[in-house]
Amino acid sequence: MTSVDDFKIMTASTNDMKWILSMSQNEKWNPGINDGLTFPLSDPTGFFIAVLNGHRIGCISAVKCSNYAHIGYFAVFKNHRGKGYGMKLLQHALNYLKGCNICLEAVSLRIEYYQRFGFRCAYGTRRCYGTIKGKATNCKNIRQAKDVPFDQLLQYDTRHVPSQRKNFLISWITVGTDKSLVYLDDDNGIKGFAGIRQGVDANRVGPIFAETVQIAETLLYALCQQSTHTKVDIDIPQSNTQGILLAERLQLHPSAHNTRMFIGDIPDLPLSNIFAFTCAELG
Repeated sequence: MTSVDDFKIMTASTNDMKWILSMSQNEKWNPGINDGLTFPLSDPTGFFIAVLNGHRIGCISAVKCSNYAHIGYFAVFKNHRGKGYGMKLLQHALNYLKGCNICLEAVSLRIEYYQRFGFRCAYGTRRCYGTIKGKATNCKNIRQAKDVPFDQLLQYDTRHVPSQRKNFLISWITVGTDKSLVYLDDDNGIKGFAGIRQGVDANRVGPIFAETVQIAETLLYALCQQSTHTKVDIDIPQSNTQGILLAERLQLHPSAHNTRMFIGDIPDLPLSNIFAFTCAELG
C-alpha cells in the first residue's frame, strides 16, 4: 500500500452482492444460488466491499440479528493479501457491529489471526460432503415449514441460535431454501426443523434442529426426496456425536474442520440437538 493508493470500504450494492457470491465461489465455499437475494433481507447494510483504485478487491459480511452478529464472506484477492487490506475490512466490520456478540467460523490456520482481534474459540464444526441416496419418506409428521404458525417456528428456531432472527427466518423459508420442513408430534408441537438450498457445487443442508437423531435422519431424507441421488454439504457441531455418526453411516465424508469463534458471550446452545448449522456465512 502506497500513499497514492485510493482505498475505500463501501456498503455493498445489489450488483456488489453478485460479485461477493462470485468471490465465495472462487474460494470453493459453495454458496447457495439464492444467497444474494436472501442474506441482505436480514441486514441490508451488513455487506461490505473493499475497493482499491476503483476496483473491488475484497469483501466481508457483518449481519446483525438483535444483539448477536455473524461475520462471513471474508475474502481478499490473493494478489492483494498481506498488505493490510483484510485487517481494515475486518476492523470495519467489527466497528459496524460494536456492542454485539459476534461469531465467525475460522479455518485452523486463521485462528491465531482472529484471536488478535479478541475472538475466542468456542467449538469445532465438521463439514461433511457426499451423496444422499433417495429413500421414500411418507411420514405423516412432516410438514412444510411455511404451513405452521410462524411464531411457533420462530420460538423453536430461537432455542437453537444465539439470538432471535425473525427477518432472517422469514427470508430463509420463503426465498433462501428450496425446501424447509418441520417435524410435528401428535399434538402439533415442533420436534424438528430442516432446510436445503441449491449450491454451486452441492446442495447446502441447514439447519437440521431435531430432538432425536431419528427425527434428524427422517428430515434429511425428506429434504432429499426430490432426487434419487442428492449431493450435499452439511456443517455439523463436532461435539454432536450422534450427528457425526449419522453422517458417517450415510457415507458423508469430512471435507473441512473449522472452529466457531466469538467476541463477547459464548452462547449456551443445545449442540446435541443441532445436526446441521443453518449456514457458515450467517450462523
